[in-house]
Amino acid sequence: MILTFIYFKNKKIKVLLYSIILFLILVLIGMLFENNFSKGMLYLIFIPLVFYLTKKSFNKKLLLPLILIIIIFNSFFIFPNYFEFVLGTYHPKSIGVKINQISFTDKYGNLTQLDEKKIIVIDFWNTSCGACFKKFPKFNELTKKYQNYDNISFYAINVPTERDKNLEDISKKIESLNYSFNKLYAVDQKEIEKILDFNLYPKIFLIENGKVINTKLKLNEKEIIINNLEYELKKTVANNGYK
Repeated sequence: MILTFIYFKNKKIKVLLYSIILFLILVLIGMLFENNFSKGMLYLIFIPLVFYLTKKSFNKKLLLPLILIIIIFNSFFIFPNYFEFVLGTYHPKSIGVKINQISFTDKYGNLTQLDEKKIIVIDFWNTSCGACFKKFPKFNELTKKYQNYDNISFYAINVPTERDKNLEDISKKIESLNYSFNKLYAVDQKEIEKILDFNLYPKIFLIENGKVINTKLKLNEKEIIINNLEYELKKTVANNGYK
C-alpha cells in the first residue's frame, strides 16, 4: 500500500501495474508449488481490487480512510475467516483414533477412561505452555455455557514434560485455579503425541462416539466466527439433537 501511494503520487501508474502483475505471478507460482491454491486465491482477488479502488479514488479526500478500512477489514476479518474456512474444508473430519487407546489418570494417579457415549471436548496442555494458561479462562467460559448439557463433557488434560517432577506438582498448578472443567493427566508424552500426531500446545480435540474428530480446532479470537471450537460444537450438538 505504501508503494501504491508513492507510485500514484509520482504518476507512475505503469510501474505500479507492472509491480502488481509481477507480484501476482510470484504468488501464483508459490501457490502451485506449495499446493496451496485455495488460500492464495484470496490474494489474487484482493490485490487487483485494491489497485482498482486506489486508481479510482486517488484524487478523493476519502482515499486514505478507504485504503485503511480495506486493509484492516481484510486483515482482521475476511482473511482469517477465509483461511479458517479453507482449513476446515480440506482437513479430515476424523482421524479415526479411539480416545480410550490413550492412558489418562486423575490427580491421584488412578487410571481413568472417558465416557465414549458423550461428546467430549479436550484441551491438551503442559506446564511449559504460557498460551495454555492464558486460554484456560476462555475454555472455562465455554464449559459453563454447556454445563447443563448432560451429554457433553469438557476436560483439560495435562501432557507431562521432562521437566515435570511428579503428578502432585502438576495437579496443584491447575487445581488451584478453580476452573469448572474436568482435569485429567496423560501418562506418557510420547504415547499421546504419537497417537494423536501433535506436539504443539495448547491443542483442542472434539471427541464424538469415542473417536477424535476436527483435529484443527482451536480457541480462536472473537474475529474468527467459523471452524473454531464453539462453531463446531454447535454443529455437533445440533446434529445429535441435543437441546
